[in-house]
Amino acid sequence: MANVFGLANALRDMKRYMEILGVLIQHGFADVVQQLKLESLLDRGMTLVGAKPGESFENLPRALRLRRVMEQLGPTFVKLGQILSTRPDLIPEDWVKEFKQLQSNCITVPFSEIQKRLDAEFPGRLSKKFRSIDPEPFAAASIAQVHRAVLSSGKKLLLKVVRPGIEEIIESDIAILESLAALTEEHFN
Repeated sequence: MANVFGLANALRDMKRYMEILGVLIQHGFADVVQQLKLESLLDRGMTLVGAKPGESFENLPRALRLRRVMEQLGPTFVKLGQILSTRPDLIPEDWVKEFKQLQSNCITVPFSEIQKRLDAEFPGRLSKKFRSIDPEPFAAASIAQVHRAVLSSGKKLLLKVVRPGIEEIIESDIAILESLAALTEEHFN
C-alpha cells in the first residue's frame, strides 16, 4: 500500500512542479528554468500557461516579478518571501523592500472555499455554532485567513480558518523546494 501512496505523492508533486515551472515562465523566468537544466520541462510548462519566456515582463524588475510568482504559487512561497524580507544580509535591499509587501498583502481565498472548509470542520453543526460569519476576510495570511463571526450565544469573535488544501500544497512544495535547492547547488557552484 505504501507504493500506491508514494505514486500518488509523486504524481501530486509532478503536477505541482509543472505548475511552479509554468508560473516561473509566465513571469519571465524561463532563463532560470534553463540554467537549472530543466529544458525538457520548459516546453511543457510554456504550453501549460501559453507563455513565451519573458513575454511582456522585460521592463519589470526581477524582484517584483519574483514577488508575483510567490503570491501566485501560494502559502509556502509567500512564507519563503516573508522570511527573505527579513534577511538583508542574503538579498539586495530592493528585493527586501519588494518581499516585505508579502508581510501584509496576502491574496484572500474566496468565501465559497472557506465555507467548504468550515462545513467539513463542523459537519451539520455550523449553523448551530455560529449566528453569522462575515464573508469578507478581516485579515489574510499565508496559511490562514480571519473572518469576523458571531457565535449562537451572541458572542463576537475572530475566526481563523486554515486555507483549504494547505497541508497537501505545503508537503508537495517542500519536496519540490528540496529538489530545486539540490539542483541549484549543483548548477551554480
